[in-house]
Amino acid sequence: MNIDALRCSSCDLPLRVSPSDGAQITCPGCSATNYFDWDELTKSDEVDATKFKPESFIALGKHCTFQSKSCQVIGRICKSSSIREWDDEDRCYYTEPWSYDVWLLVGENKEYYYLSEDAEGYSISESFTPTNPQVPEPGTTSMTFFEDERPQRVLEEATATTVYFEGEFTWTPKVGDVSKYFEYSLGGLFYSVEWSLKDDGAIEEIEFFRTIPLTRLHAAEMFGEESILEEERQSVLATENAKKWSKAFFL
Repeated sequence: MNIDALRCSSCDLPLRVSPSDGAQITCPGCSATNYFDWDELTKSDEVDATKFKPESFIALGKHCTFQSKSCQVIGRICKSSSIREWDDEDRCYYTEPWSYDVWLLVGENKEYYYLSEDAEGYSISESFTPTNPQVPEPGTTSMTFFEDERPQRVLEEATATTVYFEGEFTWTPKVGDVSKYFEYSLGGLFYSVEWSLKDDGAIEEIEFFRTIPLTRLHAAEMFGEESILEEERQSVLATENAKKWSKAFFL
């Protein structure tokens, strides 16, 4: 087996794997179990970049506007993770595999932002300094980074592995890098702590982030993607019209 074969045997969806996956990985699309030999996959140091193409209009070198500041995309990291996520409807946690991209943006004043993209949408993060910094233990269910603020439910706990990267960074990434993060929500924003792990499992480089969730429309507006903006407007209009007809039919 080689890197070119990393597609789901059931639905042909591209798979992102890491050493932490062991000998099998569950497809995030159809939940089929795929078996592979990681040692065989890593015999060559070369990674086929075509297997990690961006999944949207975002690309290295593109410019966008965030909080009235001009920014440029300078790097991308693809990550494969195991995530423990809170399900508000079932009132319990579920663990599942997940893949996502993190785009590194640099602003006009040399500030850095992290634009995350996955199957559910987008979000943009920036570093901040908490008044109550903490690194939760595995399985922690509540936390807060602010003094005099009641603990909030942990929405996500994940271990992520870098499977591909491209562009420029303020650090030196490598395939196989492992990190962990915890996240909770407060006031419409998401707050998280993330840290990388050394080969022996020791914690290093702890960072805290404030994150704003984005819709596809918001992301398209940031990058000035007119075709997508028009597509989203038509989708919203169609939804509103459907609601009007449904209400009229009920009346």
